[in-house]
Amino acid sequence: MRGDVMQNTRTCIVCQQDKIEKAKVVGLLEPLPVLTRPWESVSMDFITPLSKVGDFEVILVIIDRFLKYGTFIPTTKWCSIELTTQLFLRHVIKLWGVPTSIVSDRDEARQNNWVQLLDVAQFCFNAQKSLSTERIPFKIVCGRQPVLLYLVDHPYVGKNPQAYNFTKEWKQTTNIA
Repeated sequence: MRGDVMQNTRTCIVCQQDKIEKAKVVGLLEPLPVLTRPWESVSMDFITPLSKVGDFEVILVIIDRFLKYGTFIPTTKWCSIELTTQLFLRHVIKLWGVPTSIVSDRDEARQNNWVQLLDVAQFCFNAQKSLSTERIPFKIVCGRQPVLLYLVDHPYVGKNPQAYNFTKEWKQTTNIA
């Protein structure tokens, strides 16, 4: 009988109109503040779940909201607050200082060989012009254009085949990323 009463109440127009809402009213969206300097505010996001490679299966992405400069950090599925703090200290605060605000979100993506592509992905991300700033984050930070391997096309003439193989693999990985 309880089920019948619940069903009747859910479908009764008069009952639904007289129903008192107990949930909190959702507030208005507030725009993020306008930034005045690099590393004043960062956004953080975890890209998960990815296929496990070694100990890693998640990417912590930290973006400077002013420059749009990205830092990509491989981490574990069970990345605790303590580990996230250590990674943030090592990859952001050590280099750029403490931001005044952090914007955080979660998102998902899948890739089988993401750990091998992560360094190249970070380089490619920072070497591309940001749509919002219309500038290249790498150039803003380093004061020069990045040297892109696909633009360097020299035949192998050296005595170190490992260096040649590294650049060849990096070029192939850049094409994938």
